[in-house]
Amino acid sequence: MSKHPKIAKPARSVDTWAILFIVILAVGAAMFWASSQ
Repeated sequence: MSKHPKIAKPARSVDTWAILFIVILAVGAAMFWASSQ
């Protein structure tokens, strides 16, 4: 029973980190583009 959540969790956290990374990247790119305008 304790093995199932461990398998399901990493994929979810990877998804969360990927989304977070993309959002930070987008914000950083937008700020860089705005400052260079």
